[in-house]
Amino acid sequence: MIKGGIAFRLFMPAVLFCLALGCSSQPTPEFGSGRKITEEFLKEIQAGNTDGVWQKTSSEFKSYMGKEQFKAFVFSNPVLREKLHFQKEEPFPEGGKWILCSFSPDKPSKTVKVFVGRDGMDWLVHGMKVE
Repeated sequence: MIKGGIAFRLFMPAVLFCLALGCSSQPTPEFGSGRKITEEFLKEIQAGNTDGVWQKTSSEFKSYMGKEQFKAFVFSNPVLREKLHFQKEEPFPEGGKWILCSFSPDKPSKTVKVFVGRDGMDWLVHGMKVE
């Protein structure tokens, strides 16, 4: 009985330390969620709701591309207003906390890539580009 109690007292702090370490790390992306978020994001752009969709971007995105710059980006890339088809979802290699979703139009001339990830409890767009 005493031996088991000592083992338990030595083992539990190690378990609690591992749990605390795991809880404090960045959340890993949940695959499938990125596609849903980016499809909704792109549909709002197609509908012309650039003000509303800009609000669904991270603070880093907003500091990189202001609202007026974002509107100009959408305007200068007509592919964003076309019907886009999902191509693939993959982890973004830098840091592993984002998901990269790729889309292309019916006649693939360009690819739209959207980077999404959790920011607290919310899914936000952290970046996008047209290639």
